[in-house]
Amino acid sequence: MNIYLISGLGADKRNFQKLDLAPHTCIHLDRIDVRTGEPLQDYAGRLVPFIDQTQPFALVGVSFGGLVAQELSRYVSCRKLIIISSIKTHHERGLLLRLTDVTALYRLVPTALLMRLNNFMVAWLFGVQRAEERRLLRQILDDTDPRFVQWAVPALLSWRNRVPQPGILHLHGTADRIFPARGMRNVGLISGGGHLMVYTHASHISLQIRAALNDSGAHDERRN
Repeated sequence: MNIYLISGLGADKRNFQKLDLAPHTCIHLDRIDVRTGEPLQDYAGRLVPFIDQTQPFALVGVSFGGLVAQELSRYVSCRKLIIISSIKTHHERGLLLRLTDVTALYRLVPTALLMRLNNFMVAWLFGVQRAEERRLLRQILDDTDPRFVQWAVPALLSWRNRVPQPGILHLHGTADRIFPARGMRNVGLISGGGHLMVYTHASHISLQIRAALNDSGAHDERRN
C-alpha cells in the first residue's frame, strides 16, 4: 500500500526518516506553493493530483500536516487516515493556541522571528533532548519557507473542524507541549512522546501504523 506522508508547519520529510513501514511504500507529499488567504481545505484540494488513486493508499499527517491530511481525505477515498501529534477538532488546540487565536498576537510578530526562536526554547517546545535531535530540528526550521509559515499559522488558528472523521487513528505524545494531550479523546497515547515523537519514538509509532494498516487491509478483505 502507498502511504502518503504529510509533514507539519516547521518540518519536512526528514521527520519521517526513522519510520519503518515496510512492506508499504512511503511517499512524502511535498508542499505546494501557497496562495495568500487560501483556506486550508482549498490548499488540500490542490494536492489531489499528487495522489495515485488507482492504488490503495493511506494518509499520515504530522502536526499541521494532520490537519492537511484530514482535509485532503474529504476529496479522496483513503484506506486509512492517521494523524500524529496533531488535533482532530479545533477544540483540541489547547490553551496556548486558543489564546494566540483570540489575541491575534501572531500578527504582530515577524515570521522570520518566529522561525528564529533560540535553541533552548525550540527544544523545549518540541520535546527533544539529544544533541542529534536538536540539530535536526534546528536545520529543519532554518530550511522552512517563511511564506508557508506566514500562511499556515492563521490557517491553523482559523480551522474549525467540530467532528472527528470516522475511523481516524490519532497518535499523540503525553509530553506534547504544542498540542497538549489533556482533554483529548479517542487517542492512542505514546508515553513520554513530545511534538517530534514521529522521529524520537519512531519504532513505537511504526508498529502502531503497521498494525493499523494491516487491520484496515484485513477489514477490506472480509468486506469483499
